[in-house]
Amino acid sequence: MIFCGVEIDDPRELPVSERDYREFNEGVRTKVRELWVYSYKSDSKRVWCEKVPLTMTNRGVCTFDGRQVKDEADKKMIADLINGHKRQ
Repeated sequence: MIFCGVEIDDPRELPVSERDYREFNEGVRTKVRELWVYSYKSDSKRVWCEKVPLTMTNRGVCTFDGRQVKDEADKKMIADLINGHKRQ
């Protein structure tokens, strides 16, 4: 699947291990949920795979690989992926 212009493995199709998901508090009132997914990148000589985090706070702020996501469709996708993993 393509997400924020980067190809990632769809966590809905491939199971994500429990160690790739966590919840933690950032400050007193902010709760963060984090899901690590596999991302594929390439240049002229190689293709490589790396893990990148998707995060979502209880205040609605979402990030992908450390950068804040502004697109509403991408924010909804992060929420769906994280909420879908939590139910498993």
